[in-house]
Amino acid sequence: MKAKYPIIALLLSFQTAVAQNGIQLSLSSGVANASSKGKDNLIGNGFHLQTDVFVPFYGKSWNPNGKERCFAVGIFLGGNYTSVKNIPSNNSDVSTKYNAYNTPIAVESKMSRSNSNSYSGFAGIQAAFGFGRFHISPSINAGYLSFKQEGSVQTGTASINGEQQQKDLVKSEPQIVQGFIFKPQLRAGYKLKHNMAVFAGFALVTGPEIQHTTQYLVPEGGFKENNTYEISQLAKGTWESSVQTSRYAITEINIGLSVALGKKKTKKGANAASASYAAGKSMTPEARPGNPIGGMIVK
Repeated sequence: MKAKYPIIALLLSFQTAVAQNGIQLSLSSGVANASSKGKDNLIGNGFHLQTDVFVPFYGKSWNPNGKERCFAVGIFLGGNYTSVKNIPSNNSDVSTKYNAYNTPIAVESKMSRSNSNSYSGFAGIQAAFGFGRFHISPSINAGYLSFKQEGSVQTGTASINGEQQQKDLVKSEPQIVQGFIFKPQLRAGYKLKHNMAVFAGFALVTGPEIQHTTQYLVPEGGFKENNTYEISQLAKGTWESSVQTSRYAITEINIGLSVALGKKKTKKGANAASASYAAGKSMTPEARPGNPIGGMIVK
């Protein structure tokens, strides 16, 4: 029987927290910036879209010197879509690496898609500190990510016997990465109504390791110091692979809107009546004729 009391107390605390703060739904969007190591591996900047819900399990409010203050802590759940640009490969570097005798080679980069996309879901703990209409909400979250980086091909074109011929020189293979992410974030907001607020946010997403595989055409006979070859050496070349690693790392900066569901708006009249009742004061004048005072009727 004793075990019931902590559970009942927890449920009552949860109900009170939800009534005071409401279950908050948020939608936000903004920029998604890749790390410098990611950009070295052709992952560029882009944008993201996030939806999330905050379910408080503890809340408290007070009014020191007539200034409203509140605090809440609860569960934070969300989903995120991120799209980043694929940085084009450096064609000039490839052009200097593959030269042909008496025949210029033009290098062109082709990508399967201009953007690479990721999807993630996460959960964590969020705290909310309110100062009148302003609030700050830090959270720590963990989740799971699926990211597909699109590939690219750099092709060399040369005129041979009056005909344009092409040869793939460098290939960046597409990568599909799945794994866990860690996502701390911070929001600062302003209350527009009792149940609606706007906010600006910042988050850092760190995810799984990405192995970037690049294949290079090795001319017949191997690379030379002057990087110049016969066309036949390029035509009979073989492929070798090079792997570089980096972690999925994105910095998010966004703005958004949050709506509290189930939050009760406090009425000042009700507070005044409750305060008067709690103080033992009558809401009707005590010297009014016909009212009882100390068991006597005033006439």
